[in-house]
Amino acid sequence: MASEYSELYNNDIDKLRDGLDILDRVVDSIDGLDIWLYGIVTNPNVLEVARGAIIKYDEPSMDDHGNSTLEDGDVQVTEIGVYLLVSPDVIDMLNGSGYPLRDLRFVYQEGDGEGTRNSLFSDSDSLSNDDTIRTSDMGEIAVAQSESYIDKYFTDKSNKLKVEINRKVRRNEEATEHPHPVGAQPEPTAPAPAQPAANAAPVTPGAPVPKQTSLKLSKIVEEFLGL
Repeated sequence: MASEYSELYNNDIDKLRDGLDILDRVVDSIDGLDIWLYGIVTNPNVLEVARGAIIKYDEPSMDDHGNSTLEDGDVQVTEIGVYLLVSPDVIDMLNGSGYPLRDLRFVYQEGDGEGTRNSLFSDSDSLSNDDTIRTSDMGEIAVAQSESYIDKYFTDKSNKLKVEINRKVRRNEEATEHPHPVGAQPEPTAPAPAQPAANAAPVTPGAPVPKQTSLKLSKIVEEFLGL
């Protein structure tokens, strides 16, 4: 059973390049033979670009509008893992002028139990078109048949240097808002309806209440008839 990844030493990457070149010449296509290169990176220039991507797209630090609340001093990065699909041309770039960071992803670990996080160099505001990576920037190198094992590789072979993120405490305004702000008066409430006197005669619901006047009806009738 093949292992998840295989570590490379000394000039193994040059041997890999020659092997891929031979395969490319003897078969019509090696597109189906995916070889992924993994690397552990501590180069400060590469880490600075990675830091910019973390600052910009660290999801737990996003506000309600999707903007990061992190500032430059809130994130410290000392180690990341990179991975890319290799070919003879890609290895030539890695051994020569460098491979563009804008086309790469990286992984990092924030803290114990947090798991491995994945990000893009192209998300960083610190990225320029001249930023590249070389094999000399990678302290550890391995190859694998898939990108799926990068998390395990980084966990196994990294120096366990966690990314430090100083996130701001986000307060839920609706949950913590005081019902009456300091200095404000509560809204006045309507007075309770008056209760009937204890000796008052009960009023039958639905029955009309006789209208009270200043003169009795019987006296008006007597005056009209001249009695």
